[in-house]
Amino acid sequence: MPIPIKGYRIFIASPGDLDEEQKILRETIENLNKQKYINQEVLFIPVSHRDVAGGSGRAQSLINSKLEECEFLFGMFYIRFGSRPGSESEFDSGTEEEILKALAYLKDPDKKNMINVAVFFKNVPPSQMDDPGDELKKVLDFREKIKEKIFYKEFDNIDDFKNEIIIQIDKFYENTKEIRTPKRQGIRYIATEEEANSSKEKV
Repeated sequence: MPIPIKGYRIFIASPGDLDEEQKILRETIENLNKQKYINQEVLFIPVSHRDVAGGSGRAQSLINSKLEECEFLFGMFYIRFGSRPGSESEFDSGTEEEILKALAYLKDPDKKNMINVAVFFKNVPPSQMDDPGDELKKVLDFREKIKEKIFYKEFDNIDDFKNEIIIQIDKFYENTKEIRTPKRQGIRYIATEEEANSSKEKV
């Protein structure tokens, strides 16, 4: 008999200097799905700009359309801030745009998919902080900009990062327990009218 799996998409937002961390994040999500969440009838699906097919129009707009479908965002920074997504863009990088849009989706009643956003910063060697350069300055400024608005965490190395992934995906899983009705048509579980009314009464 088929298992009624509820799928939740995690958008991975990161510049190009964290390729190893992006790979580890995807692998860890896959392992957690197999070891834990599939038994709870939940599946986390990693998504990033690499999963967006080319098309007409602004490339970042196509990525944002994919982001809009996701329930979670997992952001990462190290030294690079990323490339400006267009000469007329108000954002300094595609990653910045994705994270700030995800935060806006959390507050926008018309953009109802997004449930939670978390951003991680890989610690930079102290010697580099003495002369950070333009890219790292933007990363540091962005961290200051969002630190009161969003959960963020720092990590030192790969082992540290793996532990943080497990902790954060567990938090995402706890968030899914609170969501019993779909906020838009997609791949999430569709609750019965009785369940939906019960959920409203608890709010």
